[in-house]
Amino acid sequence: GCGTALQEKPGRPQTVTLPNGATLSLRKDSLNYNLAKFLASKDDTEVPRTFVFDHLNFTSGTTQLTPASMPTLRDLASILKAYPSVEVRLDGHTDNVGDAETNTTLSLNRAEGVKALLVKSGIASKRLSTAGFGQDRPVAPNTTEEGKARNRRLELVVLKK
Repeated sequence: GCGTALQEKPGRPQTVTLPNGATLSLRKDSLNYNLAKFLASKDDTEVPRTFVFDHLNFTSGTTQLTPASMPTLRDLASILKAYPSVEVRLDGHTDNVGDAETNTTLSLNRAEGVKALLVKSGIASKRLSTAGFGQDRPVAPNTTEEGKARNRRLELVVLKK
């Protein structure tokens, strides 16, 4: 069928057991899977380490997360609860559509919105910082819809492990 343009082959969910005994079913190579593996690793300690959110989407031009984004945030909150010493920064990014200043504000507000939801989930706000970079740090050309979609992203930066 001709559904979405991006045919992602989602990895099979893996059961990941966290240090506090909680278990999550996470798709291999998803943000939460990679984050949990990184935090569990005794050898891989280099920070800051950046992870790009997958399955975290906002209604266009707003800070409103889509309902499909909630499981990603729920799992992230579980991981952060299991590693109480970890500190992260949420970095918001946009494509180049619209006014640069507006985009910077939007990207910061989106990061702030995700932080607020994590705090509501029981994560101490002092462990979470935010930044908004608007359209200043593209990871793909803004010349195609696919490129713009890749540039509209939220990143999780582990500052302290």
